[in-house]
Amino acid sequence: MIRLVVFILILFSTLMAEAEPGAERAKRTWTTRNRKFKVEAVLVDFDDKSVRLRRSDGKLLKVDLKKLSRADRKYVDAQRAAVAKKPDAKDKPADAKAARDTTAADQKALQGRWQMIYIERDGIAIDLPASVASGFQLDFSGDVVKGYLGDMKFKIDGSGDLKQIVLARAKPDKVSRPIHALYSFDGEVLRICRSKQPGGARPKKMETNQGDGNVLTAFKRVAKK
Repeated sequence: MIRLVVFILILFSTLMAEAEPGAERAKRTWTTRNRKFKVEAVLVDFDDKSVRLRRSDGKLLKVDLKKLSRADRKYVDAQRAAVAKKPDAKDKPADAKAARDTTAADQKALQGRWQMIYIERDGIAIDLPASVASGFQLDFSGDVVKGYLGDMKFKIDGSGDLKQIVLARAKPDKVSRPIHALYSFDGEVLRICRSKQPGGARPKKMETNQGDGNVLTAFKRVAKK
């Protein structure tokens, strides 16, 4: 009875050890350099000197890497490179922290008043006289922005190449829709690209083109008095 239990534990451990990424690779034909040995098998694992293969009957074979054909060695090199590219789990917290730090820095940079200096819609720049532009301002404070769009709450994500901002009514009603937009900083200039229709899809680029229904606006920071 004891021997049976030990056997089951060993068998279970073996199956668990082989149910790793290597076991999920496709079956292929392996050939030695001298063409005298050929086998249909799946690559289980490998090191710098050998590979371990599983045949269709479940039997494991260990083969010297140097004895394999050039095609087989290239396949192993490709698998080695694929494993090397997988992100290390320990790097994820660092990446997440960097994303949070970037977003927090942008949140701080947004604070204050911004005056519109440029507007473009459907790929066409719109003349904006100074007397009119003075009425188009955004005032960011905390997570609230006030101005020509009304009183809005905003949330940003500055972690990607295309930074994102969502603006929603501070006091939402049944008809209001959030604005999904892109934003960017260029020195003291803030750019926001959005659909002209609230609730519309977020633009895929920080630009507008004929017929896309997007609006690109640029704002200059208003110096504190």
